[in-house]
Amino acid sequence: MGDVGQFRVQVPAYAGGKGRVSYAAHALMPGSDDDRGYRFIAVVCGDAGFTPVVHYEDRGVVCSRIGQAPHAAFEMVVTVVNADAADGETIMPKGLGALVYDVGSTAAPWRIYGVAR
Repeated sequence: MGDVGQFRVQVPAYAGGKGRVSYAAHALMPGSDDDRGYRFIAVVCGDAGFTPVVHYEDRGVVCSRIGQAPHAAFEMVVTVVNADAADGETIMPKGLGALVYDVGSTAAPWRIYGVAR
């Protein structure tokens, strides 16, 4: 508990369109109290013009921008703190998400491995 680490998410390029483009990592899913014991305390969104945001109570992070411009692939770096996670593998089934206004949303799991000292 208390250890801090990072994980990296490879965000694909986007050809452009209209409206908001957001990429998120959730420590706690919106509207749920199902707590896996991790908090996401910071995010770096690369050089593609995204605004980094940390959600209330470190429940998650997002890289977001408004506009029609395409963007190159980039790496989203999420800083994690172990608040009370179990040893071993922890999975959040829909913990990674993308919302592209004119395309729709997608979700994928994240996995973090905690090791007892």
